[in-house]
Amino acid sequence: MSDHLFLGASVVAAAHGEAIACAATATRLVATARGSSRGGRSKLRITVALVAAITGTAVATATTLLQCADAFYTAAYFHAPKETLVAGVAGVALVPIALIGAILPASRSLSQALLEL
Repeated sequence: MSDHLFLGASVVAAAHGEAIACAATATRLVATARGSSRGGRSKLRITVALVAAITGTAVATATTLLQCADAFYTAAYFHAPKETLVAGVAGVALVPIALIGAILPASRSLSQALLEL
């Protein structure tokens, strides 16, 4: 089995959850900024946190895209098709774990944040 491809699948699953969590944080911060009538210092903190959340989403998305490209080239040029298949099946087995542990909680958080807008 290609451990490189299996690791790639776990990185993609984790980055997916992180991107959703950062998007939820950014959405909440936008809602907070809209409702905030406090001074400039508070709005500055919210803005800095919002930039950090948006940056986190961009980094997680870029990590996912780069990892997918890396997995493709690793599978195409360095592993036999059988090794790639086994790693792919093992990577797909990670999806329910990532879904339950990271993606669904982050998605719920995002949906609640969107309802707060």
